Amino acid sequence: MNDMLEKPKSLDQASDAESEKRAQLVMEAFELHHSNLYAYVLRLTRNPADTDDILQDLWCLALRKRMVLRLPILMRRAYFLFVDRYRASKRRPEVFVDEVPEIAQPLSRQMTFSAEGEEKLKQEFWSNFPNIRLSDEQKNAVWMTARYGFTLAQVSQLMGVPDSTLADWLSLARRRLLEEMNNQENL
Repeated sequence: MNDMLEKPKSLDQASDAESEKRAQLVMEAFELHHSNLYAYVLRLTRNPADTDDILQDLWCLALRKRMVLRLPILMRRAYFLFVDRYRASKRRPEVFVDEVPEIAQPLSRQMTFSAEGEEKLKQEFWSNFPNIRLSDEQKNAVWMTARYGFTLAQVSQLMGVPDSTLADWLSLARRRLLEEMNNQENL
């Protein structure tokens, strides 16, 4: 029975010794290659803060995984981290809007117009932005969120469109509305 208790301790000691050895190897590689990696990643990102983030991810990855710590392999891993970060930023870019166009809100859910009145109000709103190229579905999605205050999930369910598609439509519409408003101000 005592033999069974001794094995986990020796395994823990072995894993501690192994992790210390790994940490020592990573520190040596850090001292040896960090300046070259920093220059390489800085050329990729053109941003010191992003460079620091990517290199921190790289060294954490080197500690967690059994990576070979030679410069060409580290540079390739850093490049992959850069590409992953770039793709993530392009997949869902953040859109900052200073001003959002006002859409007449009903004072309460009961104060809605007839279907004909609602359609007229919607057409009047979109006539203020004649140069916007959006499909009718995209315009309806914007209208439902802005006019009635429906959530993304509610509009998605009502329109039968996936949430991600609807989020992309709304992001595109916001960006185009903002551009159109800026163009109208410059005229």
